[in-house]
Amino acid sequence: MSNIEPPDEINQNSKPDDTFKHGYFFRPPGRFVGFALTFGGFFMCISFLIVPMLIGSLILAFGVYMLTGTSGVEINYSKNIFKEYYTIIGIKFGKWVSLDPYPFLSIMSANKSNNASDITGLNKTVVSDLAYGIYLLNNSHRKKVLLKRTPQIMDQTVLEAEKIAELTGKELMKYNPRRLLKNR
Repeated sequence: MSNIEPPDEINQNSKPDDTFKHGYFFRPPGRFVGFALTFGGFFMCISFLIVPMLIGSLILAFGVYMLTGTSGVEINYSKNIFKEYYTIIGIKFGKWVSLDPYPFLSIMSANKSNNASDITGLNKTVVSDLAYGIYLLNNSHRKKVLLKRTPQIMDQTVLEAEKIAELTGKELMKYNPRRLLKNR
C-alpha cells in the first residue's frame, strides 16, 4: 500500500501559509455579558443540584461562546486550498476546501456594524467599523468569501489584494454579478 492520497481529496491536516483573522463574534459589551454568563453559569454548575447544574452548563457554554468566539480564514498557497474557520476557547473548527471554484478576487466594502435599541424600539444606535474587504469570487460573482478585512485605506487594500492575487494566481477584478437567467 502506498501513502499517496488521491488528487481530489484534501488533507484536513494541512498547515496554513497565511492566516487572516476577522475578530471576535461580539464587541466588548457583548463579551462582558459573555463573561457575566460564564461566571454565573460556573457557579450554578458547582451548586451540585441537578436542575441548576443543567441550566448552569447551558449558560456557561453560551457565555464561553460569547466571550471567546472568533472567526477567520487560512490559506495554503502551495496546495491551493483555504479554510474558513471559527474558534471557541482556542479550538479551531473548519474544513479545507479548494480555491479552484473561486477564480477571481475583488475589493468591496466589508463594514462591520452592530445595532442596539431600547425596549420600545424607537431609539436605535448603529455602530459601524468602516473597512474594505478582499473577497474570493466564483465565476458568476454570486458566491463570495471574505479573506481579509483592511482599514478604510484603498491604497493599502489594493496592495494587499495584489499580493494575494499573485500568491493564489487569481485575477483581481471589479465585483460585477452576472445574470444567470434571461429576461422573458
